[in-house]
Amino acid sequence: MPSSAAYATERPGTADAARPAGGQEAAWTAWSLLYFVIGLTQEEQSVPEAGDRRFTDALAAGDYPSLRRLAPHFRDTSFDGRFEHGLDLLLGTRADQGLPDGAGAARP
Repeated sequence: MPSSAAYATERPGTADAARPAGGQEAAWTAWSLLYFVIGLTQEEQSVPEAGDRRFTDALAAGDYPSLRRLAPHFRDTSFDGRFEHGLDLLLGTRADQGLPDGAGAARP
C-alpha cells in the first residue's frame, strides 16, 4: 500500500468532511487519522506467529465473554480492508464520498 498517511489525508472528501465545523474539527480529524494509521501500522508489523496462544489463553479464562465472541475477527489480518473500514468510520463511507464501495476498490 502506498503511504497510508498520504492516502488518508488526500482521499477525496477528507478536507470537506471537516470543513463545516471549522478548524478544530479539521485538526481533530487529522489527529484521529494520524493515530489510526500509526496504530494499524504497528499492529500490522507485530502480527503474532501462528502458534502464539496468549490472546486465546487470556480469553479462555472466561473474564471477557463479549471479547471472546469477537476473537475470530480480531485475528483477521486483512489490513487493507481494515484500513478502508477505519477511513470510512472516520470520514464517512466511500459511497458518501462518491467512491467505489469495498476494499481493494480502485483508488481515485
